[in-house]
Order: sequence, then structure tokens, then C-alpha cells
Amino acid sequence: MQPKLQPFDFLHILGEGLASPSPWLGKQAAAIGMNFAICAMIGALLARHSRSLFTAILFGLGLPLLVELSQLTGLFGIYPCAYRLFDVDDLILNFAGILSGFLAAREEWTRVMA
Repeated sequence: MQPKLQPFDFLHILGEGLASPSPWLGKQAAAIGMNFAICAMIGALLARHSRSLFTAILFGLGLPLLVELSQLTGLFGIYPCAYRLFDVDDLILNFAGILSGFLAAREEWTRVMA
């Protein structure tokens, strides 16, 4: 499988998956939403341990990049992962999820602690 390097390709899947009766497109749209939601939870947990936006940005870029590189290289050359796929959209969604979860939780923690 070839890496998917076209950014924001997931937008057409979301639009078609929510409006189409096709089970595959519906599953793809659900997977995109769950990917974002899980990363938002990771960002919320990060906010509990750090208030620094810089830390959240580094973590939000670093963790998804590490995961995607492991998929691209087959677990860094140790084990082939022919069924896994490097996708730049995953980097975008994961970063957006982590950052939005961090910002929402940081605001909540600031309000609660004040």
C-alpha cells in the first residue's frame, strides 16, 4: 500500500459517509470521528499534567508522527506492517484532536481551580 500524502482528503469521506447509505463510507466517517475523539481525550489528559500550550503542540505533533512513522516503516523496520498505512490526514486529525482536547480541558481546569 502506498502512503496517503494528500492533506484533507478525509473531508470528502466525511461528507459522503454521513449522507450515503454505503456501509463502507459510513464506517470510514465513524472511524474519522472516533480518531478525533480519542485524541481529544488524550489532549484532555495532557491538560491535567501540563498547562503549557507549547508542550501540547509538541506532544500533539510528536505522538501522531511517531505512530504514523511506525506504520510507514513497518514498526521502524523491525516488523513488516503491510496492512497499516501512513496517512497525512491522520496526522492532521490527531493533532487537531489533541490540541482541541487540551484547550478545552485547560479552560475547564483553570475555571475549576480558580
